[in-house]
Amino acid sequence: ALKLFHEDIYDHLCMIKDITERKEIERILTENEHSKSMLRANLQGLAYRCLYDREWTMQYVSEGCLELTGYPAESLLNNKEISYKQLIAPEYQELLWNEWARILPLRMPFRYEYQIVTASGERKWVLEMGEGIYNSRGEAELLDGMIIDITEQKQTETTLKYRTEHDTLTGLYNRAYLESLLEVDARSLYRKKRALIAINLRDIVELTPYFGFHYTQDLIRKVSRGLRELCSDRYDLYHTYENRFTYYVRDCQGKDQVIEFLQQLVAKLEELLEDERVGAGIGVLEIEPDNELDANQLLKQLLIASERAQED
Repeated sequence: ALKLFHEDIYDHLCMIKDITERKEIERILTENEHSKSMLRANLQGLAYRCLYDREWTMQYVSEGCLELTGYPAESLLNNKEISYKQLIAPEYQELLWNEWARILPLRMPFRYEYQIVTASGERKWVLEMGEGIYNSRGEAELLDGMIIDITEQKQTETTLKYRTEHDTLTGLYNRAYLESLLEVDARSLYRKKRALIAINLRDIVELTPYFGFHYTQDLIRKVSRGLRELCSDRYDLYHTYENRFTYYVRDCQGKDQVIEFLQQLVAKLEELLEDERVGAGIGVLEIEPDNELDANQLLKQLLIASERAQED
């Protein structure tokens, strides 16, 4: 209202401001609060806010804490009965702290997988996602986020990884894994001489029509168990094909060492196959430090060497 010294029909001053943007922000915030409530209620884990300290001192913990950890939420608040640090598997405590210390100065979202130990002693894999809350000086004071149970997912990943890298019949690492290892070692072990030793049981396939599929499968398992006995920290065994096994010598000390191993190998094969109508071809391929062939080319040359040996 305006108090004017003369009579005037315009005795009020008004201001009209566009608040469309503000109302939109309020709507989003309201929806987010609703979304957060729904998320906390259905989260397979817990939401939290904690101090940025070594104990992860909780200021807020959602009800999902009980299902995830076996402890009620109130037992973690201000470390009343137990601190969150005590739930983190010991081998991950320092790793987790260091990752937060790395992320916070960058003001980036945090994401890390680790294990916790529940009240019953069970280990669970969890995924933690969060962010820092900073004071006026730009220092991180609080951590805000959620911790989700991913145990089932990790078990599935482990199973898939095992099936990808291993032969299902023998449990040995397969050709794909050996190829990847050869490629990695070609870069990291370039100064060391390496070797591949192949055992080709080509005749074993011809037994199937006479004795049946299961007989030949059992024979392959038997050979696998026997060949495992010759493994050491220098000789690793792989099942690279149905009727082929390969030893990988990652640090070859010379021909005398290989010849000594071959003598043991021949004796072992004679022991394993003495009652079977199966012969074996043994091929040896030395890999020089300056080798330029890729893993697939190396294994092809090794196969040729083992087939020639069987023909001889």
